[in-house]
Amino acid sequence: MKDTGEQTRRLARQHNQGAMAAPPDAVPVNTSPPVITGTPAETEILQCNPGVWTDAQSFEYAWRADGVFIPGADTSQYIVALGTAPGTSITCDVTAINGTASAVASSNALVVA
Repeated sequence: MKDTGEQTRRLARQHNQGAMAAPPDAVPVNTSPPVITGTPAETEILQCNPGVWTDAQSFEYAWRADGVFIPGADTSQYIVALGTAPGTSITCDVTAINGTASAVASSNALVVA
C-alpha cells in the first residue's frame, strides 16, 4: 500500500497526543549563600562569590552599605570607597537568572574597620 502522507500525518498526531510541552525553566535555588572575601577597609577590594545555585545561567550583583544600595556597585568586586565610616556593614545581593526566572540571595556582612 502506498503512503500518500496521510498515514504518516496520522501516526504523527497519535504520537504528539501524548507529548507534553517542555516545562518552563525552574526558579533558581540557592543551596549555599554568597560569600564576601577581602579586607573591609577604605580602598580595599572586596569579592562576592555567588554561592552555589541550581537552575542558574548567570548572576547579577548589587552591593549595599548599611542596607542601602551603593550606586554603580553592580559587579562581583567592590572597592570600599574613601570616606566609608568605620562600622559600616557591607553586603552583596546576588540575583541568579535563567531563561524565565530569577531569585536573590544575600551574602554575609563585612564590617569596615
